[in-house]
Amino acid sequence: MADRRSASISSRKRPQQARSSELVATILEAAVQVLAKQGAQRFTTARVAEKAGVSVGSLYQYFPNKAAILFRLQSDEWRQTGELLRGILEDAGEPVTLEVRRDGEKVANLSASVGQTIRVPAPIDHAGPNVVELEVAPIANELTTLNNKAVVTVETQPSRV
Repeated sequence: MADRRSASISSRKRPQQARSSELVATILEAAVQVLAKQGAQRFTTARVAEKAGVSVGSLYQYFPNKAAILFRLQSDEWRQTGELLRGILEDAGEPVTLEVRRDGEKVANLSASVGQTIRVPAPIDHAGPNVVELEVAPIANELTTLNNKAVVTVETQPSRV
């Protein structure tokens, strides 16, 4: 059985000065550009170094191989996403505005917090389909507003006397 060594995915050294931090940032930005333009199959440390305008030796001072660069890019992405989600969840305690519409006409504006139970006024004053819409105003840093709206059709029959 062949002895297989696993590729190192950790950085070689951490930048200590602002200039070396800028160099690492330039290398990582170049790596993103190479990936976007040429794809993973053509991603090499030589292409990244060329795009960054640095020697391969300078790149190797901080990253031993392309796996380490890719790992760093992914780690940075996870960290940024985590920070964004943390910010959204911290905002979740703030009350939001809930707009209630019936058949396209606004019937109420309510304030509610996540997890709070509230009564929603939507009087049904005619037979047939009554369309009730509930929409929450977007909050800061919200990833998407697709889940901020619900639509319900209430079908009523005319009363028989």
